Amino acid sequence: LRTLANTQVRWSLECKQPLAGIAEEIAVAAFRITQEAVTNMLRHAHAKNLLVRVRRLPQGLELHINDDGLGFCPASDPALAGQRGMSGMVERASLLGATWTLHSEPGNGTRIDVMFPWAPRTHERAHTDKKP
Repeated sequence: LRTLANTQVRWSLECKQPLAGIAEEIAVAAFRITQEAVTNMLRHAHAKNLLVRVRRLPQGLELHINDDGLGFCPASDPALAGQRGMSGMVERASLLGATWTLHSEPGNGTRIDVMFPWAPRTHERAHTDKKP
């Protein structure tokens, strides 16, 4: 919020479910990926609008970040292309077994979708019928 406070970007954070109980490593990765995406948007995209959506789904935590900025041609390997921030986001996601999707093209903004799977214990608890 502080990063966006003194900008002209209209932003929205959509989170309709409680996020208590999410594993710390997932919460930190989601925060850092969002932080890097917002930083990239402010430095490079010149976006006017930003949407960040976080949803707790049966299969995991979904993070969606979308802007209406300049967009770009994504590198197939951000590390080799010198895109350290993008490379860091991909690495954070992959370390937790998350799926990562980046959609961007010049003139059409950027969308990042990440699905962090629940750890097996968490997934089992979420799907266990607790009726006596």
